[in-house]
Amino acid sequence: GRPGGGGAYLRYHGAGAVPGGVRHRARLRQDHLRPRAAGISGGHGLSEGDGAPMKQLFVIGDPVAHSLSPLLHQAMIDQTGAAYRYDVRTVRPEELPAFVRWAKDGGCAGFNVTMPHKEAILPLLDEVDATAASCGAVNTVCIREGRAIGHNTDGTGFLDSLAGQGFYPQGRTVLLLGAGGAAKAVGHALATAGAGGIIVCARRLERAAALAAQLPGCGEGIVLAQDAIQDRK
Repeated sequence: GRPGGGGAYLRYHGAGAVPGGVRHRARLRQDHLRPRAAGISGGHGLSEGDGAPMKQLFVIGDPVAHSLSPLLHQAMIDQTGAAYRYDVRTVRPEELPAFVRWAKDGGCAGFNVTMPHKEAILPLLDEVDATAASCGAVNTVCIREGRAIGHNTDGTGFLDSLAGQGFYPQGRTVLLLGAGGAAKAVGHALATAGAGGIIVCARRLERAAALAAQLPGCGEGIVLAQDAIQDRK
């Protein structure tokens, strides 16, 4: 994603994409795994060693303290020389509206969104891009001139990972595990890329059925896991 809008657009192509490799760099920056203090504060007063202002980025969720996103993103940010700090922030569902207001008021330059907020955050945003709107989930929010703009990069990132392994979904039958925000984005990306069939498997049948009904372009190729199991008995 591109939190903040004013910084560099970072695309990860593996450890060899930057001098020294992201993996090596990440091992040197494990301090970024430590979550910041709880509460809606932080992001102001940060500076680099030379006193230049540093913009704050977060990954938010609940639970989220286990996330490796700070290791990955901070390593890539450091390679560009951009003045950003990327941290974990636990935001409970009832705190989400206040966090978005705080971010828009200048609390941070942007943030990534993980469970359980990918769907719940949509009505709190000023704008969402076409991809996020079509799949009904957001994983990246950019703050631009006091407005919160939602994006979703889960689907394209997933397809890029498959292509990196030489796998393309056109005409293939795919088993999709889950029916939450990430599964929605991946399912839409697979359908748009021409998957021949998608089997949706989720813990709650109603969630799986709702997602299957939303996926475009696969017609009768979309079935629920329960139906697929019955067909094979």
